[in-house]
Amino acid sequence: MIGHITRERYEQIVAADRELVGQMQRIQFTIGDHAKEIEPVQQVGGAHPAPGEDLSGVDASLQIYADDLGCR
Repeated sequence: MIGHITRERYEQIVAADRELVGQMQRIQFTIGDHAKEIEPVQQVGGAHPAPGEDLSGVDASLQIYADDLGCR
């Protein structure tokens, strides 16, 4: 027994939860890739807006993305 469950049940839980941890890692990389697509890495000095164009800050657009995903 481990806690209040059999060793066999414990091993089933660990195997299932290892899969969930793997999914979390893949999800984090995918979300990071999407965030980089929304706000690509800029050259040193950052981006500069074209005349008459407003350039929102990286923080603002990624905050909108995080809010829309339900991340806090």
